[in-house]
Amino acid sequence: MYWCDWNKFVKLLLPTFLRKPVILALLRSCVKPVKTIHTEFLELKKEWDYRLNHDGRVFSLEKVLNDKFDAVERRIYITDTDFQDDVYVGNVDNRDQVYISNGIDTIYIGSAPQYYAQADFIVHVPWHILFLREIDIRSTVVTYKIAGKTYIIVEI
Repeated sequence: MYWCDWNKFVKLLLPTFLRKPVILALLRSCVKPVKTIHTEFLELKKEWDYRLNHDGRVFSLEKVLNDKFDAVERRIYITDTDFQDDVYVGNVDNRDQVYISNGIDTIYIGSAPQYYAQADFIVHVPWHILFLREIDIRSTVVTYKIAGKTYIIVEI
């Protein structure tokens, strides 16, 4: 739809009696910046079409990550986290440890960060890809993920 043969366009707009090699070469050199901008537009359009055709669904996000970072072996995958229906018990001052006490026995449950830092999904990435391109992977996931969802990246 957006394709245009600029050399042919220049030739067709020029009257037949002026179609000499020197004049055609001059006009083609004048159209060169337009050709460059048109090529950049087509590349940008292709990139935006790709972005619009992919979204935050799991299969789509996996495809984007594999296309961008692991095109040959396609080892990047996404899993859901196990939802923990645990309740944080403790006071605001002591967030290092969480205890439950029934008056007789005190039971240590765990550290508080594991209860309030839960992610919605996990992105599994091979360690060498994660080591080299972690910032790019994070920015790609943030670009495509659904708003409000949290994630963690784990190396395989």
